[in-house]
Amino acid sequence: MLPKDKYPKGTTFDQDNIEFTKEGLTFAGLISMIDPPRPGVPAAVQMCRQAGIKVVMVTGDHPITAKAIARKVGIISEGCETVEDKAKRLKMDVEDVDPADCSAAVVNGAELLEMSTPELDDVLR
Repeated sequence: MLPKDKYPKGTTFDQDNIEFTKEGLTFAGLISMIDPPRPGVPAAVQMCRQAGIKVVMVTGDHPITAKAIARKVGIISEGCETVEDKAKRLKMDVEDVDPADCSAAVVNGAELLEMSTPELDDVLR
């Protein structure tokens, strides 16, 4: 149990500012869920692409989850690579990959908040 004086009921934990106890805890269990995309989404993405519309996805999901869903519905097409994909394929550090050489991107909320307008324009291109 966490001390009630330090963590009263309703305490909000901030994943970016980890100040809570990390020792002396006991693993109690694991829950897994899936929230699959609606069946018509891949077809809608394909229709938009055929009409010349560039499709982007905004989600609060973890970047790995977001990328998997984007691939599943066709937002990231087969053969397209993110910086992470290219780094893995070439067995190099992500920092050494030029984002301009990649055909897909996954940007998390914290990165998005830090981007200038020109940086966001580059990502969208």
